This record gives sequence, structure tokens and C-alpha cells, in this order.
Amino acid sequence: GMSEDVSINKFFDDPMLLEMARQDADFQQIL
Repeated sequence: GMSEDVSINKFFDDPMLLEMARQDADFQQIL
């Protein structure tokens, strides 16, 4: 829902967390 999207955006506001999430997505793509 809307509130969940907002909390996700706040979580990924941290550049380091965003980079970690991006690398994790790349890793899952390889698998």
C-alpha cells in the first residue's frame, strides 16, 4: 500500500543501503 511505499523510500534514502540493495539485486539476477 501507500504507507509501505513511503517507508521503503525512506529506507532507501540512505545511499549506502541503496548501493547494497542494488548489488543484492544484481547477485540474485546471476542466480
